Amino acid sequence: MDSGVNSTATPATGNVVDFDKALWRQLLARGGDEAFFTSWLGLQAKMLPRAAGGVIIAVDEDEVLRPVAIWPREMPPNQELRTAAQSAARRRVGIVRRGEPAVPGQKAISSFAYPVMIGDDIVAVVGFSVAEEDDQILQAALRRLQWGSVWIENHFRERRAVNLEQSAARLSSALDLVAVSLESEEYGPAAIALVTEIAVRFGCERASLGFRDGSSAKVAAISHTSEINRRQSLVRGIAAAMDEAIDQGRVIVFPPMSE
Repeated sequence: MDSGVNSTATPATGNVVDFDKALWRQLLARGGDEAFFTSWLGLQAKMLPRAAGGVIIAVDEDEVLRPVAIWPREMPPNQELRTAAQSAARRRVGIVRRGEPAVPGQKAISSFAYPVMIGDDIVAVVGFSVAEEDDQILQAALRRLQWGSVWIENHFRERRAVNLEQSAARLSSALDLVAVSLESEEYGPAAIALVTEIAVRFGCERASLGFRDGSSAKVAAISHTSEINRRQSLVRGIAAAMDEAIDQGRVIVFPPMSE
Protein backbone atom coordinates (compact mmCIF):
# COMPACT_ATOMS: atom_id res chain seq x y z
CA MET A 1 0.00 0.00 0.00
CA ASP A 2 1.23 3.45 -0.84
CA SER A 3 2.39 5.08 2.37
CA GLY A 4 0.80 8.34 1.26
CA VAL A 5 -2.68 6.81 1.14
CA ASN A 6 -4.50 5.29 4.10
CA SER A 7 -6.84 2.30 4.17
CA THR A 8 -9.56 4.30 2.46
CA ALA A 9 -7.79 4.22 -0.89
CA THR A 10 -10.06 3.72 -3.88
CA PRO A 11 -10.39 0.57 -5.99
CA ALA A 12 -8.35 2.28 -8.70
CA THR A 13 -5.26 1.63 -6.55
CA GLY A 14 -6.12 -2.04 -6.17
CA ASN A 15 -6.98 -1.70 -2.49
CA VAL A 16 -10.26 -2.54 -0.72
CA VAL A 17 -12.31 0.49 0.26
CA ASP A 18 -13.19 0.46 3.94
CA PHE A 19 -16.30 2.63 3.79
CA ASP A 20 -18.10 3.61 6.94
CA LYS A 21 -21.14 1.30 7.06
CA ALA A 22 -23.14 3.83 9.05
CA LEU A 23 -22.68 6.44 6.32
CA TRP A 24 -23.79 3.97 3.66
CA ARG A 25 -26.90 3.07 5.64
CA GLN A 26 -27.68 6.75 6.08
CA LEU A 27 -27.14 7.45 2.39
CA LEU A 28 -29.38 4.60 1.25
CA ALA A 29 -32.09 5.28 3.82
CA ARG A 30 -33.04 8.54 2.07
CA GLY A 31 -34.15 10.06 5.36
CA GLY A 32 -34.07 13.65 4.12
CA ASP A 33 -31.80 16.19 2.48
CA GLU A 34 -29.53 16.86 5.46
CA ALA A 35 -28.85 13.19 6.21
CA PHE A 36 -28.35 12.34 2.54
CA PHE A 37 -25.99 15.23 1.79
CA THR A 38 -23.97 14.76 4.97
CA SER A 39 -23.46 11.03 4.40
CA TRP A 40 -22.57 11.57 0.73
CA LEU A 41 -19.92 14.12 1.65
CA GLY A 42 -18.43 11.77 4.24
CA LEU A 43 -18.26 8.88 1.80
CA GLN A 44 -16.87 11.05 -0.99
CA ALA A 45 -14.15 12.35 1.34
CA LYS A 46 -13.04 8.77 1.96
CA MET A 47 -12.54 8.34 -1.79
CA LEU A 48 -10.34 11.43 -2.13
CA PRO A 49 -6.78 11.11 -0.83
CA ARG A 50 -5.83 13.92 1.56
CA ALA A 51 -9.30 15.52 1.51
CA ALA A 52 -9.32 18.63 3.70
CA GLY A 53 -12.89 19.91 3.31
CA GLY A 54 -16.03 19.48 1.25
CA VAL A 55 -19.26 21.29 0.51
CA ILE A 56 -22.57 20.80 -1.31
CA ILE A 57 -24.19 24.01 -2.52
CA ALA A 58 -27.78 24.03 -3.73
CA VAL A 59 -28.64 26.38 -6.60
CA ASP A 60 -32.21 27.67 -6.73
CA GLU A 61 -34.21 28.81 -9.77
CA ASP A 62 -32.70 32.30 -9.53
CA GLU A 63 -29.23 30.71 -9.39
CA VAL A 64 -28.69 31.80 -5.80
CA LEU A 65 -26.10 29.56 -4.13
CA ARG A 66 -26.89 28.17 -0.68
CA PRO A 67 -24.61 25.71 1.19
CA VAL A 68 -26.65 22.72 2.39
CA ALA A 69 -23.88 20.51 3.80
CA ILE A 70 -20.21 20.84 4.73
CA TRP A 71 -17.50 18.36 5.69
CA PRO A 72 -16.16 18.28 8.32
CA ARG A 73 -19.21 19.84 9.96
CA GLU A 74 -17.18 22.16 12.17
CA MET A 75 -15.08 23.49 9.29
CA PRO A 76 -16.67 26.00 6.84
CA PRO A 77 -15.30 25.86 3.28
CA ASN A 78 -12.25 28.05 2.68
CA GLN A 79 -12.26 30.97 0.28
CA GLU A 80 -10.57 29.00 -2.52
CA LEU A 81 -13.25 26.32 -2.37
CA ARG A 82 -16.05 28.91 -2.34
CA THR A 83 -14.49 30.62 -5.35
CA ALA A 84 -14.16 27.30 -7.20
CA ALA A 85 -17.81 26.48 -6.49
CA GLN A 86 -18.96 29.89 -7.70
CA SER A 87 -16.92 29.52 -10.89
CA ALA A 88 -18.29 26.01 -11.52
CA ALA A 89 -21.86 27.30 -11.08
CA ARG A 90 -21.29 30.26 -13.38
CA ARG A 91 -19.40 28.43 -16.13
CA ARG A 92 -21.23 25.06 -15.86
CA VAL A 93 -17.94 23.13 -15.96
CA GLY A 94 -15.61 21.46 -13.49
CA ILE A 95 -13.12 23.85 -11.93
CA VAL A 96 -9.70 23.17 -10.38
CA ARG A 97 -7.93 25.90 -8.42
CA ARG A 98 -4.38 25.24 -7.31
CA GLY A 99 -3.45 26.77 -3.98
CA GLU A 100 -0.16 27.96 -2.58
CA PRO A 101 1.59 26.29 0.40
CA ALA A 102 0.94 28.16 3.62
CA VAL A 103 4.35 27.07 4.84
CA PRO A 104 7.33 26.25 2.58
CA GLY A 105 7.69 22.50 2.20
CA GLN A 106 4.06 21.72 2.99
CA LYS A 107 1.47 20.51 0.48
CA ALA A 108 -0.65 23.26 -1.01
CA ILE A 109 -4.42 23.13 -0.41
CA SER A 110 -6.07 23.00 -3.81
CA SER A 111 -9.79 23.13 -4.51
CA PHE A 112 -12.04 21.74 -7.19
CA ALA A 113 -15.76 21.86 -7.84
CA TYR A 114 -18.25 20.30 -10.21
CA PRO A 115 -21.75 21.49 -11.25
CA VAL A 116 -24.68 19.09 -10.90
CA MET A 117 -26.99 19.51 -13.89
CA ILE A 118 -30.46 18.26 -14.79
CA GLY A 119 -30.82 19.01 -18.46
CA ASP A 120 -29.89 22.66 -18.87
CA ASP A 121 -30.64 23.48 -15.23
CA ILE A 122 -27.94 23.64 -12.58
CA VAL A 123 -29.29 22.33 -9.27
CA ALA A 124 -26.16 22.09 -7.13
CA VAL A 125 -22.38 22.37 -6.97
CA VAL A 126 -20.17 19.88 -5.15
CA GLY A 127 -16.61 20.70 -4.20
CA PHE A 128 -13.62 19.62 -2.16
CA SER A 129 -10.30 20.93 -0.95
CA VAL A 130 -7.34 18.54 -0.90
CA ALA A 131 -3.77 18.78 0.29
CA GLU A 132 -2.42 18.19 -3.19
CA GLU A 133 -0.79 20.21 -5.97
CA ASP A 134 -0.05 17.62 -8.66
CA ASP A 135 -2.19 18.41 -11.73
CA GLN A 136 -2.80 14.79 -12.68
CA ILE A 137 -3.95 13.85 -9.20
CA LEU A 138 -6.22 16.90 -9.05
CA GLN A 139 -7.77 16.07 -12.42
CA ALA A 140 -8.32 12.48 -11.31
CA ALA A 141 -9.98 13.75 -8.13
CA LEU A 142 -12.25 16.00 -10.19
CA ARG A 143 -13.29 13.03 -12.34
CA ARG A 144 -14.01 11.02 -9.19
CA LEU A 145 -16.15 13.89 -7.91
CA GLN A 146 -17.96 13.99 -11.26
CA TRP A 147 -18.80 10.29 -11.01
CA GLY A 148 -19.93 10.65 -7.40
CA SER A 149 -22.12 13.63 -8.25
CA VAL A 150 -24.55 11.27 -10.02
CA TRP A 151 -25.91 10.44 -6.55
CA ILE A 152 -26.66 14.13 -5.97
CA GLU A 153 -28.23 14.46 -9.43
CA ASN A 154 -30.52 11.48 -8.79
CA HIS A 155 -31.49 12.88 -5.41
CA PHE A 156 -32.63 16.14 -7.01
CA ARG A 157 -34.41 14.24 -9.78
CA GLU A 158 -36.35 12.23 -7.19
CA ARG A 159 -37.21 15.41 -5.32
CA ARG A 160 -38.54 16.95 -8.53
CA ALA A 161 -40.59 13.85 -9.25
CA VAL A 162 -42.14 13.98 -5.78
CA ASN A 163 -42.93 17.68 -6.20
CA LEU A 164 -44.59 16.98 -9.55
CA GLU A 165 -46.68 14.20 -8.03
CA GLN A 166 -47.77 16.46 -5.19
CA SER A 167 -48.61 19.27 -7.61
CA ALA A 168 -50.62 16.88 -9.77
CA ALA A 169 -52.50 15.62 -6.71
CA ARG A 170 -53.31 19.18 -5.61
CA LEU A 171 -54.48 20.08 -9.12
CA SER A 172 -56.65 16.97 -9.28
CA SER A 173 -58.25 17.85 -5.93
CA ALA A 174 -58.87 21.42 -7.07
CA LEU A 175 -60.55 20.24 -10.28
CA ASP A 176 -62.72 17.79 -8.31
CA LEU A 177 -63.84 20.60 -6.02
CA VAL A 178 -64.67 22.81 -8.99
CA ALA A 179 -66.71 19.98 -10.47
CA VAL A 180 -68.65 19.60 -7.21
CA SER A 181 -69.43 23.32 -7.06
CA LEU A 182 -70.69 23.29 -10.67
CA GLU A 183 -73.23 20.56 -10.01
CA SER A 184 -75.68 23.16 -8.66
CA GLU A 185 -76.86 26.15 -10.66
CA GLU A 186 -77.61 28.21 -7.54
CA TYR A 187 -74.91 29.96 -5.53
CA GLY A 188 -76.05 28.89 -2.04
CA PRO A 189 -76.28 25.13 -2.64
CA ALA A 190 -73.07 25.24 -4.70
CA ALA A 191 -71.18 26.93 -1.85
CA ILE A 192 -72.48 24.42 0.73
CA ALA A 193 -71.59 21.50 -1.54
CA LEU A 194 -68.09 22.92 -2.01
CA VAL A 195 -67.23 23.36 1.68
CA THR A 196 -68.86 20.03 2.59
CA GLU A 197 -66.73 18.25 -0.01
CA ILE A 198 -63.63 20.02 1.34
CA ALA A 199 -64.45 18.88 4.88
CA VAL A 200 -65.02 15.28 3.80
CA ARG A 201 -62.03 15.08 1.45
CA PHE A 202 -59.50 16.51 3.91
CA GLY A 203 -60.96 15.10 7.13
CA CYS A 204 -62.02 18.46 8.56
CA GLU A 205 -64.51 18.81 11.38
CA ARG A 206 -65.77 21.93 9.65
CA ALA A 207 -64.96 23.95 6.52
CA SER A 208 -66.19 27.46 5.80
CA LEU A 209 -66.30 29.87 2.86
CA GLY A 210 -66.31 33.63 3.29
CA PHE A 211 -65.95 36.82 1.29
CA ARG A 212 -64.76 40.29 2.15
CA ASP A 213 -67.79 42.52 2.63
CA GLY A 214 -66.70 46.11 3.16
CA SER A 215 -64.25 46.21 6.07
CA SER A 216 -64.86 42.68 7.34
CA ALA A 217 -65.34 39.11 6.15
CA LYS A 218 -68.77 37.55 5.82
CA VAL A 219 -69.25 33.80 6.23
CA ALA A 220 -71.10 32.57 3.16
CA ALA A 221 -71.22 28.81 3.77
CA ILE A 222 -70.35 26.22 6.43
CA SER A 223 -70.00 22.53 5.70
CA HIS A 224 -73.00 20.30 6.51
CA THR A 225 -75.02 23.42 7.38
CA SER A 226 -77.93 24.72 5.31
CA GLU A 227 -78.57 27.90 7.34
CA ILE A 228 -76.13 30.27 9.05
CA ASN A 229 -77.00 32.19 12.19
CA ARG A 230 -74.54 35.08 12.10
CA ARG A 231 -75.19 35.84 15.75
CA GLN A 232 -73.70 32.52 16.87
CA SER A 233 -70.33 32.84 18.54
CA LEU A 234 -68.98 30.10 16.25
CA VAL A 235 -69.85 32.06 13.11
CA ARG A 236 -68.46 35.27 14.58
CA GLY A 237 -65.25 33.46 15.46
CA ILE A 238 -64.89 32.08 11.94
CA ALA A 239 -65.43 35.55 10.47
CA ALA A 240 -62.84 37.01 12.86
CA ALA A 241 -60.30 34.36 11.79
CA MET A 242 -60.99 35.21 8.15
CA ASP A 243 -60.44 38.92 8.90
CA GLU A 244 -57.13 38.10 10.58
CA ALA A 245 -55.96 36.03 7.58
CA ILE A 246 -56.92 38.82 5.18
CA ASP A 247 -55.24 41.53 7.28
CA GLN A 248 -51.99 39.56 7.64
CA GLY A 249 -52.05 38.20 4.10
CA ARG A 250 -51.07 34.71 5.21
CA VAL A 251 -52.37 31.42 6.58
CA ILE A 252 -53.52 31.63 10.19
CA VAL A 253 -53.22 28.51 12.36
CA PHE A 254 -54.45 28.36 15.95
CA PRO A 255 -53.25 26.84 18.11
CA PRO A 256 -49.87 26.95 16.32
CA MET A 257 -48.70 23.68 14.79
CA SER A 258 -45.71 22.04 16.46
CA GLU A 259 -42.44 22.13 14.51
